[in-house]
Amino acid sequence: MAEQIDRLTPGQLANNAMLVQCLQKLLQGKEYNLKVLAETVQNIGTENGPWRAFAFTDSPEVHRWGPADFRKFIEADRPAGCQTKCSVVEQLLRGSPAWETWLTVTRGTPGNPTGANQYTKEEGGNCDNVTVSSPALPPPTGNSVSYAVRRLQKNRPDLYERVKSGELTSNAAMIEAGFREP
Repeated sequence: MAEQIDRLTPGQLANNAMLVQCLQKLLQGKEYNLKVLAETVQNIGTENGPWRAFAFTDSPEVHRWGPADFRKFIEADRPAGCQTKCSVVEQLLRGSPAWETWLTVTRGTPGNPTGANQYTKEEGGNCDNVTVSSPALPPPTGNSVSYAVRRLQKNRPDLYERVKSGELTSNAAMIEAGFREP
């Protein structure tokens, strides 16, 4: 996927810049068009979305971001980023159709898609070697909304669907599930 980002034409980079500029303008003011903001985040907030590489027509500079840098992109100064605190964007997107996209692009997908772990013996490797490192972004815990959504999705999919549809707040669903006291 990284090769695709590196092989973008000037036209593709300019097109990406237009989409990034749209997000920048949506986050620029004090009043937000939440519907358009949610649609924009859903459209560009993918792992290899337009935010990864873009170039404005008035500048030869190409702005590039790594696949795990979406939070940095949101908070970076313009023109390379959106110059907005992630907490503000989270508040705006919470409960919107873009919430799942936001969680995925800022925190990654839950679980281990490869199935490998520190005990998996690679070809010719030594499974006795264990490396301990801290994750870049620890998973949310406690009373955070993202923790509640993940726990409901895992343990109570019925309540998760009601939260996703906007029928319940994540807090109300956690209380109804018995995971949290009122």
